[in-house]
Amino acid sequence: DARYSTIASRDGRAIAGLSMGGHGSLFLAIRHPNVFGAASSTSGSVDLLKRTFSWKYKEMILGDVECCMENWKRNSVIEMADQLKHQHDCGTQDDLYLANKALHEKLIAMQIEHVYAEGPGKHDAAYWSSSIVPILRFTKQYFDRN
Repeated sequence: DARYSTIASRDGRAIAGLSMGGHGSLFLAIRHPNVFGAASSTSGSVDLLKRTFSWKYKEMILGDVECCMENWKRNSVIEMADQLKHQHDCGTQDDLYLANKALHEKLIAMQIEHVYAEGPGKHDAAYWSSSIVPILRFTKQYFDRN
């Protein structure tokens, strides 16, 4: 805030990311609700326990899944869902689709306000390119309301 022209409140801040960055954007918004007012994720790795491919760096940070399960749960967006108001989307051919769908269904069951979208697509730049416009619209609507 000291270096850039910002609105130094949560009403002036939003965060977005894709894939692991999608998890990161939701995670940071949950952990720092006083900093971020809106968060978006596309193809987000929202459930760290769903291991669709090898992420060795997570084990270095969180510990082995077998011995440190609580670390994994405590840091997984799907386990933190009760603290969320956000947008997320995922391609239906993405390896992370089922976890994103599960997060959506959990948020519905908990009656948590959110925006969810899905459509044909994989975990790739083509899908992410199509999801950027809805993310920007969501963010603009958030800023317009505030």
